[in-house]
Amino acid sequence: MSAAPRALGTYEVTVEAAAAAALAAALGRRGPEGPVPLTYPLIWLAAPAVRLALQAELAGEGALALPVHIEQRIALSAPLVIGAAYRLVLTLDGPDARRILRLDGTLHDSAGQEVGTLRTGLALVALPQGAGA
Repeated sequence: MSAAPRALGTYEVTVEAAAAAALAAALGRRGPEGPVPLTYPLIWLAAPAVRLALQAELAGEGALALPVHIEQRIALSAPLVIGAAYRLVLTLDGPDARRILRLDGTLHDSAGQEVGTLRTGLALVALPQGAGA
């Protein structure tokens, strides 16, 4: 896999009420009231289309590699809105010499305005022979 930044894809995403409530509860919030958790965009990184694109990129690694989440940074210009549709544009950078892959995202609202950015670091951990089958 090359180390140059490259597009991973553009994804139409939505803030789902049940997922936001479950995440808020997991983070210790009691009751359904309150804003969507700031870390909600990480849920979108686990969406099947994003995972498939990432797996296709990792296939170029030759050996099986497990991406392990090691860091995150999220900045929003406004709180996310339950039920709102967003466009998430993802780029991939790396892996670097330490085998860390960085996934950068820009989040746009339905009017096309940028409303946030995110960066996630993934350490690529080599799996033993025969694992992952």
